[in-house]
Amino acid sequence: MNGDVSQPQQGSSTQAQEPTFDFWEFVACSKCNLPFVSDGNGQPSVPFWLTECCHVVCNSHLNADQSCPVCQAPGIELMPLQKDLPAPMSDWFSYIPYRLDAMGQAIRVRHSSR
Repeated sequence: MNGDVSQPQQGSSTQAQEPTFDFWEFVACSKCNLPFVSDGNGQPSVPFWLTECCHVVCNSHLNADQSCPVCQAPGIELMPLQKDLPAPMSDWFSYIPYRLDAMGQAIRVRHSSR
């Protein structure tokens, strides 16, 4: 997932190009604000983790007692944060207008089937 998203416009057969940006430029460690994308090739300089309490932390702030370094929740599980996350985690890092359009389409289908 690179943050570049194209989708068809309603009532049009052409592709609408969403603004081009890398969403990952806005992801940073919740503790020290180290940016996820910090070297020339778009990869993090250190491993990043997503906590089950929904915090993003860099490897430098992992606690030995498995508590969250941001909210101190005890015994948390961690998931390696990477650009190619499995669903449904990848939805958390997708382009918001794209997700809203998908929800709108689902609502229209549900409403029209009544």
